Amino acid sequence: MYVLFQLVLLKHASVEQLSGRVEVADLAFGNLFGTGGALVVSLFIGIQLIATISGYAWVGPRITYAIARDFRLWRPLAKVNSHGVPVRAVLLNTLLSLILFLSGSFEQIMLYAGFVLQLMGTITVFSSLRITKQNGFKSPLKPWIQYIYLIFSSAVMVYLFWDRPAESMAGLGIVALGLLLFLFDRKVSEK
Repeated sequence: MYVLFQLVLLKHASVEQLSGRVEVADLAFGNLFGTGGALVVSLFIGIQLIATISGYAWVGPRITYAIARDFRLWRPLAKVNSHGVPVRAVLLNTLLSLILFLSGSFEQIMLYAGFVLQLMGTITVFSSLRITKQNGFKSPLKPWIQYIYLIFSSAVMVYLFWDRPAESMAGLGIVALGLLLFLFDRKVSEK
């Protein structure tokens, strides 16, 4: 679906129009449907973004809470209130979101967060190839679909790193910080 969507964008907007622009959907659908149509498409994209942000705001603290239950360093974040809401995890995620929001432009944040998400997806799919015992869902055409994904995903990461090295390095820095905290927690837990 993603590749098809990109083809629609490229079919209805020239590379010159899209080059260096963030609002590619607005440009392409403006060419396709006119200004009114582009406004409707932008409205639906905005609604989708609000739903996505809402989902992240709900799920993110619960992931933090689940991690906090398993790691000693994060244990203070594993507390919930009388309604079962992990308030400390919500506050931490909100604080981190505000820091990210104030630290750079929307485009920069989307690029380094996108780089990290792309990296995590690539690692997950690669890890799925290492599973020998299949339970539950079985991926059709395994391992070919995964190989295709890994090739495209790696190409996207290489391009992002080449085109936007500062944002990519910021993303890698966040991953490195997480790894250091994980190793520190493991060392503290061993004592």
